[in-house]
This record gives sequence, structure tokens and C-alpha cells, in this order.
Amino acid sequence: MRLAPFATLAAFGLTLSACAVKPTAMDDASIDLRASSDWQTAFGNQQPVTGPIDLNEAIARELSEAHVSPLLAALAALSREEHEQPPLHKSAD
Repeated sequence: MRLAPFATLAAFGLTLSACAVKPTAMDDASIDLRASSDWQTAFGNQQPVTGPIDLNEAIARELSEAHVSPLLAALAALSREEHEQPPLHKSAD
């Protein structure tokens, strides 16, 4: 029970320190620059579309893009056991 006053004081201190944060507004030029940079990072390596694309070609294009490779590598590195959820309830058997 001696921990309760310390926890209360710590929570109060954190609440007051949150008031010290002063956000700064972004101007239109910096927003446009950031959006352009993000767009180039996300879609800069894609091959141009020169004609109609069927579903198989669309899937192949997406899987061959560079932004998918890091995601697939990260997923391959994870073990299945780390992300399995325990059962919500135990059966009565």
C-alpha cells in the first residue's frame, strides 16, 4: 500500500508534463514536400502501366515490387508460436 501515493504522484506529474508539449503547425509547402516524398518512396519504383492489366498481372506486379520484399522477409522471420492467440475459453470436456 506504500506504492499508491508514489503512483498517484507520478501520474499527476506525467499529466502536468503533458501540458508542456507545444505542437507546431506545418505550413502548406512542408506538407506538400512531405506528401511528395512519401509518394515517391511508396510508388517510385513501379513500372508504368502501358495497357490493360488483368488480375494475374496485377498480383504479379504487386508481389514483385520492392516495398513488399521487406514485409515478406519480416513475416518469414517471425515464428508462428509468437503470434498464436490462446483459446478464448476452455472446453468442458
